[in-house]
Amino acid sequence: MKRLKQTSALMLTVVLLLQFIPFSLTASATNTTEDGLEYITTESKVTITKCPEYYEGAITIPTEVNGYPVTTVADTAFANCYALTSVVIPDTVKTLGKYAFNGCQALTKVTLSKNIKTISEGAFSQCPALTTVSIPEGVTAIGDGAFEDCSALKSIKFPFSVTKIGSYAFYNCTALTSVTVPQGVRTIEEYAFANCSNLKKAYLSFGVKRIDFAAFQNCKNLVSIYMYHSVLEIYDCAFNGCKKLANVWFAGDKLDKNIIDIRDDNSYLTKAKWNLDRDFVYIDKQPAIGVNLSGRTAKVYVTAQGKDNTYKWYYKNKGESEYRYTSSFKGRSYSIAMNSPRDGRQVYCVITDSYGNTLKTDIGILYMGTPLKITTQPKTITVAKNKTAKVYVNANGDGLKYTWYYKNEGQKSFSKSSVTSASYSTKMTSKSKGRQVYCVVKDKYGCKTKSDTATLKMK
Repeated sequence: MKRLKQTSALMLTVVLLLQFIPFSLTASATNTTEDGLEYITTESKVTITKCPEYYEGAITIPTEVNGYPVTTVADTAFANCYALTSVVIPDTVKTLGKYAFNGCQALTKVTLSKNIKTISEGAFSQCPALTTVSIPEGVTAIGDGAFEDCSALKSIKFPFSVTKIGSYAFYNCTALTSVTVPQGVRTIEEYAFANCSNLKKAYLSFGVKRIDFAAFQNCKNLVSIYMYHSVLEIYDCAFNGCKKLANVWFAGDKLDKNIIDIRDDNSYLTKAKWNLDRDFVYIDKQPAIGVNLSGRTAKVYVTAQGKDNTYKWYYKNKGESEYRYTSSFKGRSYSIAMNSPRDGRQVYCVITDSYGNTLKTDIGILYMGTPLKITTQPKTITVAKNKTAKVYVNANGDGLKYTWYYKNEGQKSFSKSSVTSASYSTKMTSKSKGRQVYCVVKDKYGCKTKSDTATLKMK
């Protein structure tokens, strides 16, 4: 028996025993909802502690009980509910306990709360009928063994918020055919996708650095891997047993490939054809801040490499909780006429190349305001010795701040001065003779621009 199953069995036993110990001195006694769910109330919050194992069919966990919000599903709360077919976890729930739905043999569909950050260890392990689960944006971690032995799970789409995929997370998910590891993940942990016998393609987004021990072991139908040059370590047995592995599509060159520390028992990987220098999507310049006057267009844009990239833009206004897709913009830029409701609109772009690699940009912000622009540049000036030399800059914008930089004759680089006004002045001496200065102007939105360089000369 493999290590995680031994650990899982021990954890399940311990957690079940803990159910006979009072949760807290401040917790109320166990009560039962109309649907037969057991719960406790602690500090005006409800925790669902147990569902009767005989429960059949679909269930929607209530948002509140006796006026108190349901915020937690306890460890093993629905474990071994063999006849449970589907579950809706409301958005009031923020914590999903370990092994919460372990061993639900008939469970086919799960709707998760949008406010859960972690899908805990073993949460849906050994649910062999589970075919559909939508992981909402905002989830950052998939716990160890979270979907282990979910043999009917055909696809899984990770939100961009995910930064951790735990060990054994999708072990023995034999129906999976394709997986895309999101760009926030740095390590694909041990056995994460091992024994996924029907997995044919694996996309490892830019950012993945390490593929841990046996991460894809015995994926016997794996044919293609798409991988960036961010990968530096591939541990022992990571691709052991991947007998059909034919192509590694790689964003780097031969030097990048040779830098990778590929360890023992990865012969199927090393013998596969490495297709180097693939033109995968790669973001050069992120969307930043767009500002313009009321009724005029504000614009943000992204610059990206890649073959035949497609661009999808998403936006949300101030006070909105979710982003919406807009089909109006299909290129590298997003622009819109500004008005009060759109002031502060946040946007991001999802870019996909012709291979199927996908990256998400940073968030850009559109403001209704005065565009930052220098209208008068500082100019070279000549004054007599011991007289004051003064240069200045004029600019349009909102909440402007000024920072001047200077370099004396013979110096190689500019230094930041203490001057924070629109003008720079100094007494001309042999030390300041030939001094070069320029100004960086920044507005309240974070936009900044650099002026021309002026020289202070002495007669």
